[in-house]
Amino acid sequence: MDLLPAFTAYLESLTGSAALSPLSRAGYTSTLRVYLSAGHPPDDLAAITAYLAARLTKATAGSAAPWRTAFKHWCRFRTAAGVPNIEADDLTVTGRKQAANMRDSLEADELAAYRAAIEGIGHPSVVCLLTLLPLTGLRIHEICKLQVSEYVARGRVPGLRFVGKRGKERWVPLSDLAAELLAKHTADTNPTRWIFPALGTDGPMRANTVRKLLRKVRDSATWTPHVLRHTFASNTLDTGGNLAELQAMLGHEKIETTAIYVHPSASAMQRTVNRVAKV
Repeated sequence: MDLLPAFTAYLESLTGSAALSPLSRAGYTSTLRVYLSAGHPPDDLAAITAYLAARLTKATAGSAAPWRTAFKHWCRFRTAAGVPNIEADDLTVTGRKQAANMRDSLEADELAAYRAAIEGIGHPSVVCLLTLLPLTGLRIHEICKLQVSEYVARGRVPGLRFVGKRGKERWVPLSDLAAELLAKHTADTNPTRWIFPALGTDGPMRANTVRKLLRKVRDSATWTPHVLRHTFASNTLDTGGNLAELQAMLGHEKIETTAIYVHPSASAMQRTVNRVAKV
């Protein structure tokens, strides 16, 4: 079958899908375009499996998942179009398993060192963005693509509103400190669409740009956006928040996913054993 009409129809189906977030639609499109533009057969499950196996041989399971999901979505679309022998459930390529490591959140002194170090980046927008990560628990791509229209208060409580997968809405309240930082940033920059615009362009800040700038000033390899998200989760619970509140703020569908993020800090555990020692 001629590829162009099939791929065009697929793009139209993505555009009309309310069940997919803009990020998922963009990911599926770019993944399939890379595969198809190289001349690989669009409806041959064996060819797709071989392609993924070769490309993902050194990828972790987490890195492999978006690729596998994109091709499963394509297979379901082609099956619905009447193409035989391309069942999505038969696509079972996975990445290599990664050893389970305890992902510690940053302690108070580490956070202080982190905040001091990022000041060395020099760019106010990037510094503000990186300061907000451990205060909000946002994913790096969420905060980079934050729009002015998503800065929404509920009553007197300032917060951020997101629409994720399947049109699910999530609202994240801002602490007084986070709200103050964001208000000062928007007052200084007066953004029209993107709260954190890309350096030198009209689009949103790129996550890879932020990561590269952070790597230049960081004192520890643990200073990553994902560890900062874990830090927010641990601090939320350490200061009296509950798992249900944390689940809502992190945007997890299942509370079991939220539990993965929860690692009591070393200092919190030490306080506990010290209390036990006094009994």
